[in-house]
Amino acid sequence: MPLDSGGTVSSLWVLFPVTEPFQGFGLYTLDERCRLVLPRGLESFVTWFDESEPRDCLAVPGRRGLVLFPPTALAEHRELVARLPTSDSRPDDLGSSAFELARTATITWTVTIGKDRRFQLPLGARELGIVPAVANARVGLVAFRGVIEIWHPSELREQIQEAAGRWADLKAHGLPTPRDLGS
Repeated sequence: MPLDSGGTVSSLWVLFPVTEPFQGFGLYTLDERCRLVLPRGLESFVTWFDESEPRDCLAVPGRRGLVLFPPTALAEHRELVARLPTSDSRPDDLGSSAFELARTATITWTVTIGKDRRFQLPLGARELGIVPAVANARVGLVAFRGVIEIWHPSELREQIQEAAGRWADLKAHGLPTPRDLGS
């Protein structure tokens, strides 16, 4: 079992033990250059990932972590940004969708996942505290529906606990049907 910095069993491990092969969630340690190696089995959750060649993907701040989207999302993002007006903004632009999109576009990064399954967490995301900023830090990795999320372990624990509460409410009041979920 993984140990936390105090040498005790990680509380996330106790809540959700990580089994091999990768099951969509895991706690991992960054290397000395703040790089993360993606686990074997990730391809079951992120079908665009292919280690035969390096892949550039789009990294954006999530609610409390970093979210990696597929190369197609990076291409779409670049096309959208290229269509934004290039003129200087004026006060009456505040709050407009173009203004908000232009601001958001500046807080994204291209992340290259190498053939060795390794990628470096973006410097800007580390400086902003979105992901750990130090070598050998622990991170939570969650993969589902074609995205990869990188979390501070404590924030992932909070999210898991909040989600568990929502699931308990859903179970008590009836689970939603596919129609309720818009599928």
